[in-house]
Amino acid sequence: MGSLMSSMREALQAVGPVLDRVGVPHRPAKATYDGWENLEAQVFKSVIGEPHELSGADPMARYGFSIDSYAGQSFVQVALENVGTAALVRFHSTDESFDSLLCAVLHPETLVVTGSTTVPFSEARFALFASRRDTRQTFEYLSY
Repeated sequence: MGSLMSSMREALQAVGPVLDRVGVPHRPAKATYDGWENLEAQVFKSVIGEPHELSGADPMARYGFSIDSYAGQSFVQVALENVGTAALVRFHSTDESFDSLLCAVLHPETLVVTGSTTVPFSEARFALFASRRDTRQTFEYLSY
């Protein structure tokens, strides 16, 4: 899963400067442009979401959107020390492009969002949290 997330980050880093040149910013303070958000979501779907759909699990939580609960949805789980269960919301840029992640902190049993946090990408560890009709399973390694 880590290699898939690294691939997604590389894709965003590659296209970011090109879109900057044509006036489509990707830094959080300026990235309110629907075109960028659509592109980012499509990269996520292509790299992580579509392969996941082949597994027969419940749909992935929509990339880039804050939601109240992840119950009944699959998501990219981000392992955080001293936090517990967290779900990827979107890539974030702090000092460099896409150097961090915005994550929703979840209640470990109900998967209700209890807060949010930003995590450096270099410190993040990933797993696919696959939900299948209320059966939950975490996959650290996926092959397609």
